[in-house]
Amino acid sequence: MLLTITIEMDNAAFGDDGITRGYEVKRILEEATDRLTDNIQPGDCCPLMDINGNAIGLWDVTEGD
Repeated sequence: MLLTITIEMDNAAFGDDGITRGYEVKRILEEATDRLTDNIQPGDCCPLMDINGNAIGLWDVTEGD
């Protein structure tokens, strides 16, 4: 199986400096881990939202190669 996490960092929530960007990515990844279940399966996915409520990516589980 393959877990893919995609995050678009081109909007205002990520700011113009590495500190704001890093904080927001960390916050999004922490929220994503809270949504993972013990029984993760191919086909599971979840949208990722920035602090402003915008959809900026997703995590997705696939069969892999």
